[in-house]
Amino acid sequence: MDDSAPLSSAALHALLVRAARVVTAAIEDRDVEESECSHDELLSEGGVFVTLKHRDQLAGRTGSVEALPPLWETTDNAARAAALRETRFSRHTPAQLAETEVEISVLSSPGPISPDDVVPGVHGLILDAEEG
Repeated sequence: MDDSAPLSSAALHALLVRAARVVTAAIEDRDVEESECSHDELLSEGGVFVTLKHRDQLAGRTGSVEALPPLWETTDNAARAAALRETRFSRHTPAQLAETEVEISVLSSPGPISPDDVVPGVHGLILDAEEG
């Protein structure tokens, strides 16, 4: 897959389902049921963030802007971290799972962008201070 190409809707859905399973297993303090990666697109490298919301309020968000292969494993790690290691919020309990929403943000490859082309809420920025 071209690493700048967006994921298909089927691959994105599979990644979201996988992230939700990892979050649920982590919160319930059990191992996640292993499943095969069903989309070749998820074997590519990519950055991803997993966001947890409880009753429409932010309850956790972790991820990586670094494009690490495979994308499904990067997502698993981010989901587990959002559920267990997010220190800005109270730890989730199994009783909260029914009201917890899992979202994923798969990042495109970083590249230069002019300030006029930045769309808030769409583009994430990585600032790189140049010398000179």
